Amino acid sequence: MCRLDREEEHGNVEYKWKLEFRTKRDFDKRKTQMAFRVEEGNGTAFYYLGVMDDGLCAGLSYKDLLISEQNLIRMADDLDFVVLFNSTIPTISPHDHARKYKIIRSDLFHNP
Repeated sequence: MCRLDREEEHGNVEYKWKLEFRTKRDFDKRKTQMAFRVEEGNGTAFYYLGVMDDGLCAGLSYKDLLISEQNLIRMADDLDFVVLFNSTIPTISPHDHARKYKIIRSDLFHNP
């Protein structure tokens, strides 16, 4: 079973089991959180989709992972950040999916 360290309140790492927005307020709150994580990492953050806050790699259906991924990209785009796929993470069930993404401020991406 995959288990990462528990998510820290500060730092540039964010776990999201599922990334969905019911309202614009939810979307704006998640964008603020992303900006904070990127700032904590001096322009870089890591997002884990399909991972619970306690570090359990619960995974998502492929459909839910794609929706979460689209939402991650939408948030980053609004903030002028770049999303890079980083790696696939093993989950509890072979039928579920989890992934790690690197989020970079676009000025750092274009001018390393």
